Amino acid sequence: MGTAHKVQEVAYSLRNLILNAQRKPLPTKIRPKDIKRGEVNSPELFSLFFKCLVSGRNHSRKRKNLSQAKQIRIQALCDDSIFAVTNGLFKPKMHLELAIYLLSLTGKKEVLTVLN
Repeated sequence: MGTAHKVQEVAYSLRNLILNAQRKPLPTKIRPKDIKRGEVNSPELFSLFFKCLVSGRNHSRKRKNLSQAKQIRIQALCDDSIFAVTNGLFKPKMHLELAIYLLSLTGKKEVLTVLN
């Protein structure tokens, strides 16, 4: 099995994890706790993939030796990937928080449209 085939298999497996993740749709009347929760959480294996990708072989599943900056970067990669794979159908908390922040900062929905 070649490297390209392995990469494809991992990508398809991660895509299936995302698409089968349990989604909690936002209520019609959104409250701050709904935004903090987001619609979907990163599957554990998906987070592990990005931990290994960002940290390399030095990463251990059991040790919590990642810096705060790396943890934030890993979560951002997970959230961006979920948003991209689902074409924006699943909205992780980072995307909701960013949208609310930009809307409050600019007051214009057009900014969100351009950003998406």
